[in-house]
Amino acid sequence: MGTYNSLGSAENYTIGGLRFFFDEQISTQYQGYLYLGNVVTGGLTPTVDNLDHFTSKSGKRLKDRRVTREVSMSFSITLDEPNAVAMNLFMFGSGVTSVALDPAVVATPLAATASYLEGVIIPNKTPTAIVVTAGVTPAVLNTDYTLVNVLGYTKVMPMSASSVLTAGTAYTIAYTHPRPAHRSFKPATRTLREGRAIIQGVSDIGNEFEYEVPKCSLAPSGDFSFNDQDWSQFQMTLEILDNSTVDVTTPFGTVRHQGTGQDI
Repeated sequence: MGTYNSLGSAENYTIGGLRFFFDEQISTQYQGYLYLGNVVTGGLTPTVDNLDHFTSKSGKRLKDRRVTREVSMSFSITLDEPNAVAMNLFMFGSGVTSVALDPAVVATPLAATASYLEGVIIPNKTPTAIVVTAGVTPAVLNTDYTLVNVLGYTKVMPMSASSVLTAGTAYTIAYTHPRPAHRSFKPATRTLREGRAIIQGVSDIGNEFEYEVPKCSLAPSGDFSFNDQDWSQFQMTLEILDNSTVDVTTPFGTVRHQGTGQDI
């Protein structure tokens, strides 16, 4: 086991990180522990809501009693590994599925209005079988419109000399495109995510601990940042819930303190 140093010892000073494992419960079935990846920052927030009573029998308003009416604890964590599984958690997804390569997806036709000032981007790269139609009248490439490459995307540009795509005319763009193999999920389809968790405070310098949480909920908090100036990050909050209906002696789980030098 690790070394337990008395208070006042410099060996207690700790620089550490966190590991989070979450096991979601769907209906009555646990799904298995999921490691949430690198934790940039994390912190435990105990919250106590007290109700105070005051008396003014002596002419002064004096506090003569305090009772606790609410106790809660939560862990806030900032993560920086936005893979499909983590994004599914953050966006309230109900599960991730694998989708195979489809070399020729038939896209829903794009509706557009003819303008000679700015064309319409096809939002899928390498489109094929492009068909431009105004009502039931097909438009002809290089007579009624041209195709322009913009950052690897294809732009449909109506031509001012066209008698089919006159300014203000409604038209559609039908096409197919390849879609690579990928993973997908449906956001906002599981807004409540409950289960159990294991939180490990790990350190090569200082104290270590493990907190086994028998009942908790996991939810996103804050923003998902995606920019070119810093590593992308997103925040989650683990709310520790009362489990006294199952275990009255440890309703909020158990902390196992490992001391220093254990290397859990």
